Amino acid sequence: MAGGLVAVIPARGGSRRLPRKNILPFRGKPMIAWTVKAARESNLFERTVVTTEDDEIAAAAGSAGAEILERPADLAGDEVPLSRVLLHALEMLEVPADKDACLLMPNCPLRDGHDIADALELHRAYRSDVCMSVVSYDWRPPQWALRTGDGGWLSLVHGADSIHPVGKSDRWVAPSGAVRWGQIGRAD
Repeated sequence: MAGGLVAVIPARGGSRRLPRKNILPFRGKPMIAWTVKAARESNLFERTVVTTEDDEIAAAAGSAGAEILERPADLAGDEVPLSRVLLHALEMLEVPADKDACLLMPNCPLRDGHDIADALELHRAYRSDVCMSVVSYDWRPPQWALRTGDGGWLSLVHGADSIHPVGKSDRWVAPSGAVRWGQIGRAD
């Protein structure tokens, strides 16, 4: 294990888009079990911690080998930023500000221990504040996004100048949630 590193897996019970997603079966196990397995198989972490307010999620994560940190109800709502949840966990775990920590979203069951270790290697090699996995947008460029308004009217989210064709050199990505490394004292 590498110098007291901590993996934090935030798993609240109240998902609106896919209810109970963190404990839904995926390839014979609760989804969260795959994230705990990847963290443990990376052999990087002194502690693999699931922060949750949900008893069923806690039981599934504990059965997979995670330590459970009870999350206060005020940090379990739809509008609570992930950063607040992470900061709460790091504070409760007393992780020093000069350490690296890893955030692993439980709904990314296809990442493995090698992915986590490779991301740490990149994070340290580039001395980045944060290193995160990303995915490409599909064929629809984000600058074409539309917003629905009153009466069903649509408007461009990024304005009329955004509808120009996307050049071959344009590459749009979004965080995947699979792996995020950051040095606690430097990450925002």
